[in-house]
Amino acid sequence: ELLELAQKQRSVSATMMNAQSSRSHVIFQLNLFRVRQNTAKRVRTNAKAINHQSYLVESRTELNIVDLAGSERTSRTHARGQQLKEAAQINASLMNLSQCLGAMALQSRAGSTHTEKASKIIPPFRNSRLTRLLQHGLTSGRVFMLAAASPALSDADETIHSLKCSALAAQIRSDKMDASQNLDSSGRGIEDGSSVEIGKLRQSLKEMENRWRAEYTRAEELETLLQQMRGAVAAAESRAMLLEAEMRSELADEMQKALERMEEEMEERWEQRLEEEDARLNARLNLITKSAKKQLAHSAKKATAHQVRCEMYKQELQIRDEERAQLASRLDQLESLIEASASALKVTPDDSFGQ
Repeated sequence: ELLELAQKQRSVSATMMNAQSSRSHVIFQLNLFRVRQNTAKRVRTNAKAINHQSYLVESRTELNIVDLAGSERTSRTHARGQQLKEAAQINASLMNLSQCLGAMALQSRAGSTHTEKASKIIPPFRNSRLTRLLQHGLTSGRVFMLAAASPALSDADETIHSLKCSALAAQIRSDKMDASQNLDSSGRGIEDGSSVEIGKLRQSLKEMENRWRAEYTRAEELETLLQQMRGAVAAAESRAMLLEAEMRSELADEMQKALERMEEEMEERWEQRLEEEDARLNARLNLITKSAKKQLAHSAKKATAHQVRCEMYKQELQIRDEERAQLASRLDQLESLIEASASALKVTPDDSFGQ
């Protein structure tokens, strides 16, 4: 029921990478007490104080089950507004958790050699609520992390970071846990049966730790292989780019040759068309010239006939002028004859008329 309640309180929303992306971490804390009947004792946990009447707490175990929200890249999720703020808070808490795990892994390695360097390393638990809640479990117990890895090449960076963080968690070893495994709450030894059981658990934990170390070695090998694959991919991409450049140059040469051929064909076509147009124009000019010659000949004929007629009219006019001159001279002669006859008769014109 508690898990169902926690699941209901879990916040999810859709992004471009996941339809049900976690927008918060989920922490399930379980406190187990080993008690015996005795006088009343007050036990304080992280949540609240509990009154145990007539019971004596011999040991206490705290189990933290955490479902971490995955880190996000806004360039891939396209988070905006409230989702962007949630992504920033999630990434900040995960970064602080990885810093704490790295510091504790350094403490474990330095503590195994009993140097003063281990005491100087302080994990930043108080920089985040997540690490503050998990501080007791991280410092006084064992840490196990299950990392979700993706086989996709596009998620290689996220997978490597997850494996590195889980490897850091596998290196953490708590001295308090080792020192208090065989002691009860009063510092006395636990019964032999429990010691045997604890020895078995310790052996299983060592085997699990060895498996985790093997997995970490395998992760390093995979990372090396991934780097080699990245180098091979980069070399293949460079070769592909060279091939593409060669293909582009060859294609450009072929296109240039094709353009030259097209230009030659176009020039030939234009020359042929010009020749055909010249032939057509020459034929039309010949026709026009012939028709013009015919019209000129006809016009010349008409002009010659007109000129002949004009000459004939001129000749007729000259003849008429000559006839007029002759008539005028005859009239003058007649008038002179009349005057002469009148003077001979000595009769005026008026008297003759009255008579």
